[in-house]
Amino acid sequence: MSSRYGFRSFMNIRSASSPYFSSDGKKVLFLTNITGTPQVWRVPVEEVWPEQMTYYDDRVTGIRCSPRDERIAFSKDQGE
Repeated sequence: MSSRYGFRSFMNIRSASSPYFSSDGKKVLFLTNITGTPQVWRVPVEEVWPEQMTYYDDRVTGIRCSPRDERIAFSKDQGE
């Protein structure tokens, strides 16, 4: 039995994770690898397309939103 999906198809699977609401509840921040490397993205609750917030060569591995204001904290891998 042959699969109609090749190895290359599985390498192009994208994901999103770690969703957090901003302190005012009007935005959702999350990690996604749609650009090839996990980065922080933000989308207003009433919008349809997110805005990329980080642009590192290294992957972002975690995110937290401040409960008081618009600040975010994130962790990332450190390249060589």
